[in-house]
Amino acid sequence: MIILVQSSLLIVRKEFKKKTTHDSILKESFYFSSKSKYAYLNRLENQIFKTLGLNSTKSEYEIVRHDFRFHDYKPDLDFYKKFQHNNSIVVDYYLPVVYKIDSDGILIDRLTGIDSLKARVQGLNASMGNSDALAFSKNAYLLYETLLKPLRISKSTTEVVIIPNIITSFIPFAALIDKESNSNDFRKLSYLIKKYNISILYSSQNTKSENAHESKSLFISPEFNTDSIYSHLPFTSQFSKDLQSKFGGVLLSRNDANKPNVLSRMPEATLIHFSTHSVFDPQTHNNSFLALSGSSATNNNSISYQEICKMNLNADLVVLNGCNTGNGKILTSEGVMSLGRAFLKAGSSSVLTTLWEVDDYTSASLLKGFYDNLANGTSKSESLREAQNLFIKSSLSSEDANPYYWSGFVMIGDSSPIVLGRTNKYIILYSIAILIVVIGLVLMFKTLRSKFSWH
Repeated sequence: MIILVQSSLLIVRKEFKKKTTHDSILKESFYFSSKSKYAYLNRLENQIFKTLGLNSTKSEYEIVRHDFRFHDYKPDLDFYKKFQHNNSIVVDYYLPVVYKIDSDGILIDRLTGIDSLKARVQGLNASMGNSDALAFSKNAYLLYETLLKPLRISKSTTEVVIIPNIITSFIPFAALIDKESNSNDFRKLSYLIKKYNISILYSSQNTKSENAHESKSLFISPEFNTDSIYSHLPFTSQFSKDLQSKFGGVLLSRNDANKPNVLSRMPEATLIHFSTHSVFDPQTHNNSFLALSGSSATNNNSISYQEICKMNLNADLVVLNGCNTGNGKILTSEGVMSLGRAFLKAGSSSVLTTLWEVDDYTSASLLKGFYDNLANGTSKSESLREAQNLFIKSSLSSEDANPYYWSGFVMIGDSSPIVLGRTNKYIILYSIAILIVVIGLVLMFKTLRSKFSWH
């Protein structure tokens, strides 16, 4: 039996509360100094192992190192295990405390430098806006040094799942770097996305349905004319058409991308792709919305956060190719109330969302690689990782590789592969066709050989 406990203090209470001979250990656990905390805990562990007659290297007990003052927060271990694999870790930020869950168990640590975290995030965003690779690398490394380096991530790790608190919800973890750099070229930095598949997880969200269902894709791409308050999106609009042509499904574009059509089609779709403008309200999250075609007089030209939350969706993946779909009002108890969060509340297993305003052309380019990878059966988080790395490698200049263009896209939720409609069917049909042709050629060759052979 593996006992997962939350602090050395709780271990003592649980295992020794009836053993009066160990009162000194219980008393001492209240008074260890912060400077010698880890040395003390190592010594405390050895005492516990020795007392219980256990081997400290092959024990049934996993000791969680945690300052007892923060043991009131109880992570949901059963929930974590649904997203934990051999080469993955789950990192839960309850700052200043962080929980790391991997195949070896759970480690709890108290981070330092949290007071300057907000300033570093602001510095990171400012350096992207100024195209200053040197300043960016400095801030990106400082954030890594504060939030991830203390966790001593194993070299075998390939996937990192982040459960953010409020401030970490706005950090593009893919763009953090794990090596200091003096390079002024965005293409040459040691981004975390070069090592890990990275995704975000909310502890309250739904997990993937185990029920098999037919793939049904829905692509929604309103087109805005010169009379509209929204700018035209030529690249993402054409991209939606290309996706529908490749994967099948339903395309709602131009006037067809109106509210009644969208609301009626969404519940049955397993893949939902929006290419449109989005507006988030930092004060009233229910008023955030995705822009649609239709008349503003009849309120048919948008779908709001509140309306999305009330839906019952069956989507394995929702792609929100619009600006700030990962932003929204901040609620202390729940975090960021973004449009992406609304789709999770409505039942979607995962959402690809954006942390800031995205460029029409570069987002279409990045998402093309993402969908190509998905079609090959790659997981959602790995599909995004490969697309982002390809974007960096293909950049002709440092500015083209600026993380502003690619790191704003964030995968939230279940990252397992999905089935995309038409592509898999085509592969089967093409394989059958090729097999028929080969068999035909073989039969024809045998016939000709028999006809012209001498006996």
